[in-house]
Parts: sequence; C-alpha cells; structure tokens
Amino acid sequence: MEFRQAQRMHGLTSAIFTEVDNLRKEQVAAGKDIITLSIGSPDLAPAPHIIEALQEGVRNQNNYGYTLSKGIPAFTSAISNWYKDRFNVDLDAETEVYSLIGSQDGLAHIALCLVNPGDVVLVPDPG
Repeated sequence: MEFRQAQRMHGLTSAIFTEVDNLRKEQVAAGKDIITLSIGSPDLAPAPHIIEALQEGVRNQNNYGYTLSKGIPAFTSAISNWYKDRFNVDLDAETEVYSLIGSQDGLAHIALCLVNPGDVVLVPDPG
C-alpha cells in the first residue's frame, strides 16, 4: 500500500517565522544589513526572584492539568485587570480575552478572524 498525503496537506507551508527567516537569509546573502526582530530566546538569565517563583510554581500540584483553550477564569481575569492597569482599557474577561497556544498561533490566525476574501489590509513594516 502506497502512502499518500491528504490533498489539504499540499497547501501547507513552513511556519511563518521560518518563512521570514528564509527571506532574511536571502537578503543577507545579497549583501544587505538586516536587523532581526524575530522570535528568539533571552540572552540573560531571569532575576533570582523570578527563578524562585518558577520553582514554587513547578512544585505546586494545583498547577497541573488540562484546560480548555478559552483559559481558566483566574487567568482571563488577570489579563483583563492587567490591560486596565497598564493601558486603562476595559476588557470583558468572558468575551474579549482568549488564551492561545502561543503567539505564532494568534498571529497566524488573527487575519482569519478579521479579514474576508477581497478585503484590503494595510500591514505596518516591520510587522
């Protein structure tokens, strides 16, 4: 029996950050000086109090288990409160805050939530 991928797989490409990095490499190879504003890992260790808080969190058995993608109410409320404190923006934790698998998931799918076929979108650079 021969293995064949489903047709829908033929339209998939690399992750967006891989695509952008490939474009960056092409430009560097062409002699251009490129400033990278991509994903990466911090180049400094966390402060000692952050390490201690992480260690405490890992030891807390209540921090383990699955959650639905909506996020637990304590988390969505904390996000809503942070936006209020930081930007004076009121967000409804029930309807306007959503947890994601990661930033790439959110960035890759936000246009699908907001843009319809044929719409014109202006994208800032760097974006």
